[in-house]
Amino acid sequence: MHWQRTAPVQPVGALFAEGEAVADAAAMLARKSALFRSLPMARGEDWMILFAGRVPGAGADDPATILPSLPGTRPLYTDAEGWWLPVGVEWQVPAQARGDMRQALVAAHGVAPPLLILPIFAEGADTARTIHLYPIRLAAA
Repeated sequence: MHWQRTAPVQPVGALFAEGEAVADAAAMLARKSALFRSLPMARGEDWMILFAGRVPGAGADDPATILPSLPGTRPLYTDAEGWWLPVGVEWQVPAQARGDMRQALVAAHGVAPPLLILPIFAEGADTARTIHLYPIRLAAA
């Protein structure tokens, strides 16, 4: 399976931090308003994902979302329901083949969506063949 860098024009729906950036993001989030601190979050051993939330009172026809600015995090977008990728990255296969690719990933790794696919790009490379795969489970509130 292949992924490629692309224009970073996808709508941001979450923020990802790993390693030392997790503590920094958590500290910054603690200083934000209660509205931002109430956003859904998933955590792993050394990573976290903060998901966008809806603005209270926003109309159903035009849902507005909120997500704080947290330097050191990577913005994510939904590639398909339950499938997240970094903004500026996409599958390097035609759209009609992506469903089969998703099924192959699930079968090969024994995991189920929701999942974050984090391609590993070599220095200066525009394509990647290897990934880190993160099963997403929302943290208890």
